[in-house]
Amino acid sequence: PVARKLLQRKRVHRIMLRLLRCLPADYHETSVPICYSALAGLCDGAPDIQAEVVTHMDVLIAHLDAVPVSVSMLLSAVYADNLDLAYSVDESLIDQLCQLAKAELHATYLITLRVLISPCSQTVRRNQNLVTKHMDKHEVAPNLCSGPAARKIRQGHTVATAGARG
Repeated sequence: PVARKLLQRKRVHRIMLRLLRCLPADYHETSVPICYSALAGLCDGAPDIQAEVVTHMDVLIAHLDAVPVSVSMLLSAVYADNLDLAYSVDESLIDQLCQLAKAELHATYLITLRVLISPCSQTVRRNQNLVTKHMDKHEVAPNLCSGPAARKIRQGHTVATAGARG
């Protein structure tokens, strides 16, 4: 905690943001995930740093294809305890996260979407509606069950769907 506070006071996040801005969007070497991880740590309990990171959203979105899990983790750190920022999240970001969840159902994307819906344990209805809208749009259906129970559910859905068509 002491080291983090020192790095926050020295504004190390600005150096990392400048570095990320200089790197090409498809660059996914080790330094990029490390920068995103460090930025996520620096955002913890620092609303001024969170707000500054959001001003560089174009950089984050540019790297979203190359290192999606790292960017998603940073987004969770930025919005988790900043209700004001969560109220102003851009709909296109929610759409991109839902697209990622469709392509690769990774827990990090779902966690970030949950954070956008309820930062600080308060529900942001607008974000909740947008997440629902874009998950439906991209037909994201997380398979939250596994094993025999999930097979029964899927088979029941298939039988019910076939019966409705026939």
